[in-house]
Amino acid sequence: MASWFKVAEDLFEVVDRRAKLVASELSEEQSFSQPQGSSVEKTKTRKKAQKKLPTTKSPKTSDAVREETSSEVLQSEAQGLLKTTNTTGQSKEARLARVCAGLSSRLQEYKSENAQLEELLIAERELSKSYEAHIKKLQKDLSLSKSEVTKVEENMVEALAAKNSEIEVLVNSMDALKKQAALSEGNLASLQASMESVMRNRELTETRMLQALREELASAERRAEEERVAHNATKMAAMEREVELEHQAVEASTALARIQRVADERTTKAAEFEQKLALLEVECASLNQELQNLEAQAHRGQKKSPEEANQMVQMQAWQEEVERARRGQRDAESKLSLLEAELQKMRVEMAAMKRDAEHYSRQEHMELEKRYRELTDLLYNKQTQLETMASEKAAAEFQLEKEIKRLQEAQVEVERSRVPRRASMSWEEDTEIKALEPLPLHHRHMAVASIQLQKVVKLLDSVSVRATRFLWRYPAARIILLCYLVFVHLFLMYLLHRLQEQADNFAARELAESMGLKNSNLP
Repeated sequence: MASWFKVAEDLFEVVDRRAKLVASELSEEQSFSQPQGSSVEKTKTRKKAQKKLPTTKSPKTSDAVREETSSEVLQSEAQGLLKTTNTTGQSKEARLARVCAGLSSRLQEYKSENAQLEELLIAERELSKSYEAHIKKLQKDLSLSKSEVTKVEENMVEALAAKNSEIEVLVNSMDALKKQAALSEGNLASLQASMESVMRNRELTETRMLQALREELASAERRAEEERVAHNATKMAAMEREVELEHQAVEASTALARIQRVADERTTKAAEFEQKLALLEVECASLNQELQNLEAQAHRGQKKSPEEANQMVQMQAWQEEVERARRGQRDAESKLSLLEAELQKMRVEMAAMKRDAEHYSRQEHMELEKRYRELTDLLYNKQTQLETMASEKAAAEFQLEKEIKRLQEAQVEVERSRVPRRASMSWEEDTEIKALEPLPLHHRHMAVASIQLQKVVKLLDSVSVRATRFLWRYPAARIILLCYLVFVHLFLMYLLHRLQEQADNFAARELAESMGLKNSNLP
């Protein structure tokens, strides 16, 4: 805008100077007869005025200057002609007339140019007004921008102060981290030493534990071998005892059969003796009756004939026979009582032998079964102990391998941390986030397994919720489910009962086969 104002001022000066020049030319035309020195001075003043014009003009002002210079050239030519020519008065008047005509035409041109310049001046004034308004607006914008710039500068100063404080804090934190790193290196060295000592102690304890486990395993194997030998010995003794019991049972059965035969024979003899005794009793009764009759006849007759004497002798013989028959009856009764006592004794002995055989067989069988069960339980316990020892050994070996791997990883990390690194730090506006090292493989597996477990738990939860909702909505489904569960429970109980019976029968059969009890007649 200042350049436009300067251009307008230059235009005003040019217009004033041209007006003055036109007025001076008119005065020169009127007083042409004046000396030439004054005209030369005027031309010099015009040239000086033209030289004083500014160089920075618009295209229209440059055209006006060119026209002025051409008019001045004409005037200088006219003056030169006036100086050089010393002609007559008519030629001078003609030339002056021509010059006046040219000057009048120039004057008209200048007037038109002045009008154009006035129009341009008006336009320039309007433009200057608009430019002034625009300048005011720009000044307001400039003031606003200055205020914003001041605010931004204040914010920048505050941000720089905050950044400087953050930088100081970070520097302090870096110093603290360096100190902590030094402490952590010392702790790492101490931890490594403690880890080495722990590993040595663990190796020693593991070797001791393995040695103790081996010794315990050897002792358990020895005890198992001893128990096996003792079991075999007891088994052989049981088999021998069983053979003896079988022989005793066979002998007892033969003796029982023999006693049974003797008892049968003696019962037949006793029956025969009873029959004979009955016959003898009948005869004795008849003889007693005859004796009584004879005694009665003897009392009735004091004197007897020789026939009666014979009868008396015969009666005495009969009495003797009766006495012998009574003695034989008493002997038979005593023998029968003795036979009955022996038979009862034999029956008691046979029952006692049966009871003893049953008791011994049952007791031996129970003792052998109890011993066998104890041995089998002991064998199972030893086997479970061996299995637990083997599993503990495998777990200890796995844990040892795991600890060795961890130790190797820790040693590798320690070696990596000991490698010198150049610290290159660049503070920027955007903070860079360092990428974390990936977790070990088992941690990733554990993370994946935990995620899968969470998914399974969520799935089971959703399924259970849906099932409960379904059962809550439909009571028939609840009844069907209850019946199904009861049926499954009863079916499983039936299967378990059948399988338990089969297992018991199979175990008893195996026990009997192992003990050699193949005779089904034995109790």
